[in-house]
Amino acid sequence: MSGVRELPEDCTTVNLADPWFFQLHDQYELWRRLRAKNPVFQTETGEGRPGFWSITRFEDVQRVYRDNRRFTSERDNVLTTLLAGGDSAAGKMLAVSDGERHRELRNVMLKTFSPRSLRSVERRVRDMADRLICEVVERGGDFAADVAEKIPMGTICHLLGVPESDQAYLLTLTKSALSSEHEDATEEAAVRARNEILLYFLDLLDGIRKPPSRTERSGAGRSRRRRSSSTATASSSAGTRRAGSP
Repeated sequence: MSGVRELPEDCTTVNLADPWFFQLHDQYELWRRLRAKNPVFQTETGEGRPGFWSITRFEDVQRVYRDNRRFTSERDNVLTTLLAGGDSAAGKMLAVSDGERHRELRNVMLKTFSPRSLRSVERRVRDMADRLICEVVERGGDFAADVAEKIPMGTICHLLGVPESDQAYLLTLTKSALSSEHEDATEEAAVRARNEILLYFLDLLDGIRKPPSRTERSGAGRSRRRRSSSTATASSSAGTRRAGSP
């Protein structure tokens, strides 16, 4: 591979939290070496941030994934957020919960994602893909940017009741929050984008919910509102996590 730097002799010295390392080195060779010689190792990131453990063999990853007693998702499951101290919504959302809480959230969503309900979603995804592909064929463009990244976000936004006119704005925010494409992106900009997403869904919930009952006016009602907006935020963010994103 032209322009790719040599990997260090000891690959356990690599900082896997540094995206520039993967830009400058052959990551496939890195993973091959780690699977062969260091299937489990710890990375120290420095800069006063905590380190983390990496497991590189598929069979080991599967065992960890299934064992939520010793390994939990409740603190978060995005490395950049974990290294920054964790997510305030961790342990409350479906993707970052385990055990009883996870089952409760999953049961609430089962009806929405039943095979019968998903038939209409499938038709919508097919229609969206056909339309986007036809547009790219007619005018030209980039498949990843003009088709692939719009389908997950468009589908999730439809399920969440996000107006189509807001989807491009929301896509820009979630990319800034999770995996900015700009080299000069800062952590401050990512935090600001995450806050903007949360505020957006709070406003969206205010617009579609019924007039508040006595419970809604109580602290319990406000707590449910925050949890709902956190879940919606996580769902929309999932639509931008493409292959290769941190």
